[in-house]
Amino acid sequence: MGRPSLKPTLIPHSRNFKDKFLYERRRMGHKGKLLQKTPNQLADEYGVTKKVARYWMKKAQDPNFHSYSWGGFRWSKYSPDEHTVITFLILLLYFIINETTLKEYTIMLTGFGFNVSRMYVSRVIKACGLTFKVPETVQRAKFTEENMRYYGDYIFWTSHIPWDKLFFLDEASYNTKDLHRRRVLGPIGKRVCSINPMPLRATYNTTILTRYPMNEDEQPFYMSLRVSSNTAWDFLLFVMDAVESGFLPPYSFLVIDNAAVHLANETTPLLQVVLDAAHIRIICMPKYSPELSPAELVHGHSKGFIREHQGLFEQLADAIITGHGLITNEMMRNFYKHTLDYFNREYPE
Repeated sequence: MGRPSLKPTLIPHSRNFKDKFLYERRRMGHKGKLLQKTPNQLADEYGVTKKVARYWMKKAQDPNFHSYSWGGFRWSKYSPDEHTVITFLILLLYFIINETTLKEYTIMLTGFGFNVSRMYVSRVIKACGLTFKVPETVQRAKFTEENMRYYGDYIFWTSHIPWDKLFFLDEASYNTKDLHRRRVLGPIGKRVCSINPMPLRATYNTTILTRYPMNEDEQPFYMSLRVSSNTAWDFLLFVMDAVESGFLPPYSFLVIDNAAVHLANETTPLLQVVLDAAHIRIICMPKYSPELSPAELVHGHSKGFIREHQGLFEQLADAIITGHGLITNEMMRNFYKHTLDYFNREYPE
C-alpha cells in the first residue's frame, strides 16, 4: 500500500509541505491535533520523509529552533560563536601538526568542552577547504640550505644543456610482493586475497640509462636486468658497456643520483678514467630529488604496467621486460619534458 494522498479540503495541493504544516499550525495552534501526531503519521499524511516531518514539528513547537526561513546554519547543535571557536581549534591543531586523525580531533575538542562527533569534525574540516590525503614522504635532508642551493644550481646547469646530451641513470628493485593492485573489489567486512601467479619471493634489479631520442630509430633507453642486488662494480660495468656500445656518446653528460654505489671509493677512479677518455662529464642530482629524473618515470610506468597485468605473466622477469618494452620515443620525450621543462618554461623544446 502506498502512502495516502493529501486531503483536498485541508489546503491546496500546489503548496509544499512547509506551507501546509505552518498553515495547520496557525489554524490549530500549538495544542492542535496536528502537533499531537507522530512524525510517522505526518510523513504518511503529507507524503514526506520522517526526517522532514520531525524537523517541522520541532520548528513549530520551538520558534527559536533553526530560526532561518530556509537553509542557514547547518550545525544547529552549537551556536555560530561556538562553531567559530571549534573551527579555530581545529585549524590551530592543523597548523601545529597536520597528521592528526579525526579521532584525535574529537578527543581534543572534548577536552575543551565540545562533545562533537567525528562526522561533525569531518564537516568542519571540509568547510575549511581541507581533506585527508595520502602524503608524499620527503627527506628532511633534501631541504637543507646547502642542498637547496645546489638544487638551484642544478636546474640552471641543465637548462643550458641540450636535452639530447643529458643521459639519466637510475636503478630500481622489483619485488613481486610490492607489485600488486592497491585495491580490489570484495564483500564488506570480509578479507580479500589477491592471487598472483608469479613467485612471491621473486626479486630483480634493473639499471636503465635514458636519452632524449631525436629520431624515431633511436633507442630511448639502455637497460640491464639482474637477479642479485646492484653493486658498485655492476654500476661501473654497466657504464662501460653503454660507452662501448655507443649508447652513451662522447661529449655528453651522465646524470646520476647520490646512491653509494655510484661514487664508491673502489670504483670511482676507474670510472673517471673511462668517462674522461670518452669526454663524458658526470652531473650529480640534488639529494632526494627523484622528480628531476626521467628514469624514475620509466620505472614508475613499468611497475604500473606490472600491477595492472600481473595475471598475464608467470615470471617477473618477463613482466619487467614487457613493461619496459612499451616505452616509446614519444613517451621518453614527454618524460624529459616533464622533469626538465617543469622548472624552465622559458627554454622551449
